[in-house]
Amino acid sequence: MAKLNMVQAINLAMRQEMEKDDSVIVLGEDVAVDGGVFRLALSGVSLELEGEIRAFGDSGDLDIDVWFASAQYNRGPWSLTLEYLREPLDYEGFPITGLEAIGTTVDGYYLQSQYRLSADWELLFRYEEAHFDKDDRDGTASAMRVPGTLPHYHYTRMWTLGLLWEPTENLLLRAEYSRADGTIFLSNLDNPDPLETERLWNMFALLVSYSF
Repeated sequence: MAKLNMVQAINLAMRQEMEKDDSVIVLGEDVAVDGGVFRLALSGVSLELEGEIRAFGDSGDLDIDVWFASAQYNRGPWSLTLEYLREPLDYEGFPITGLEAIGTTVDGYYLQSQYRLSADWELLFRYEEAHFDKDDRDGTASAMRVPGTLPHYHYTRMWTLGLLWEPTENLLLRAEYSRADGTIFLSNLDNPDPLETERLWNMFALLVSYSF
């Protein structure tokens, strides 16, 4: 019997199940074509959710189809990653804001570059965008369609600079600074009143991880 590592065994088991049953499929961000230094991946999911817009006292149902496409290139100390998301939204209900009559396709992408300075240090640079309507990049038309909103509620453009340090095999520290234009990335739970948000904002994130 051939010896397999864990990844090979999992892939073999999934392949055998799909060959036996045509109804078996595999979805996920780890489903990819691995070409060594270049990787491609495609994944998707369909969701049915109950939604609430607390600022306007509105609620309804939301059907979402999410698709991700990603590509990664690795060569020497460099790693370049590109991901694109497309998310058609189908609203039902929402009588106050009238979202049912709107419908939209959210999209977004990011381009990230990582450079390994040494065995312990890594530098990261990322640019990302997101839009409530893929055909309305500055949010102007979306603000006219959704009552009580401003253009910057419907998009975000963000630049991020980060630094990673691994002083030991068990300890990892990562710091990131981001400068953003637009607020679509901001959570409604943390920001229930969108009128209190600002178009231009900064974010600093610090991660400390220790593995046992």
